[in-house]
Amino acid sequence: MKKFKQRIAEAIFLTSMLVLFFLLSINTAKGQGKTKYNDLESALSNPENVEWLILRDRGLTQFPMEITKLPNLTFLDLSGNNISELPTELAKINKLNYLDLSGNTFSELPKTISKMKSLNVLRIGYLPNLDIQEAFSAIEGVKNLKVLDLKYDNITEIPNSIQRLSSLESIDLSGNPIRTIPPVLAKLPRLEVLYLNDDLELDLDRSMGVLTEMKDLRELHLENDGLSMIPMDIMYMKKLENLYLGSNPISVIPPELKRMEKLKFIDVGRNLSDYTSNRLLAPKIRIKVSER
Repeated sequence: MKKFKQRIAEAIFLTSMLVLFFLLSINTAKGQGKTKYNDLESALSNPENVEWLILRDRGLTQFPMEITKLPNLTFLDLSGNNISELPTELAKINKLNYLDLSGNTFSELPKTISKMKSLNVLRIGYLPNLDIQEAFSAIEGVKNLKVLDLKYDNITEIPNSIQRLSSLESIDLSGNPIRTIPPVLAKLPRLEVLYLNDDLELDLDRSMGVLTEMKDLRELHLENDGLSMIPMDIMYMKKLENLYLGSNPISVIPPELKRMEKLKFIDVGRNLSDYTSNRLLAPKIRIKVSER
């Protein structure tokens, strides 16, 4: 009898857990359905519920002002459109923490963007008309910005005002004709990730002094930069953990890199011809050597 009661209790417990799991699954599905929208009309029918709005590649030529009526919006993707001007009312979306405006045609950011206190991620790459000096006069006020994407903006110099972005953790400068890494980047106290891919103008030897001053840099991307060797000064980047060097004509990885205490991973995909260094660095450092 005791075993029978025990089995009943176990069955009831198992059934309860299955019911609870089922109810949680339903609630999660409903929540996902309420928060993420891919068209503006549907979003406006439930303005209070909208948290994510993705209007990528819709052929928009103007910023849809109706977006400012979505009080709980946190994620907005307007990339790949033809928006030529941004309204000052953009700052009314005061809960927004992710904004992607890449691939449009506007040349200026509204000064009011500095009032967007919740904004953590700003993607404004692929903007050939962007006035970078004017843009930074607006961006510098976004005190909580952590990720900034400026790739393929035809930038040759970084404004000194970038140092005011004291919360910045990641910046993407890929595809810009930058010859040397500007010293001002070393003044960003929390910078951990730097992208400088697709820059054949880059003089890495002359930039190493600045890189070694980036005390908290953990991840460095130098893919397709025309590099033929890895500068030995990279060993002085004490906190570097991940190094991406794919699509460069590099033939050898210096075995001395094994002395770097924090380095865990090197990507030399699509370029390495000497596999000896791969064996010398293993197992301390994982090397990725992929085919084309």
